[in-house]
Amino acid sequence: MTYTVLIYQSEAARRTRTPEKDEADLQIHRQMQQEAAAKNHLVASTRLAGPATALHVKPGPGKSIVLDGPFAETKELMVGLYAFDCEKEDVLHYCEILTQTGVTLELRDTVWSWKPNA
Repeated sequence: MTYTVLIYQSEAARRTRTPEKDEADLQIHRQMQQEAAAKNHLVASTRLAGPATALHVKPGPGKSIVLDGPFAETKELMVGLYAFDCEKEDVLHYCEILTQTGVTLELRDTVWSWKPNA
């Protein structure tokens, strides 16, 4: 089964991050990534840029409408995601590792996914 883990972080925590905290958290992510990849569980991982670079694309009359912020501030931001192809118990183990970085995680079943050359 494929699962998607959405990673959220508070706006305040994101604003006050230090390079040392980033590096420490990255090491935790790398440890988990290596473990999951060694078991062929890791499908994809992404860290997202901050909301200042975001664009909203909406359907429009005949052509999409692209909106360039600023957008409403939120208390939590989606800062990244993981996709895993394994049992839910394995994903929960990986989530346990990731919560050491102080983020909030949302685990969802993946309805469909596409892999190039698969």
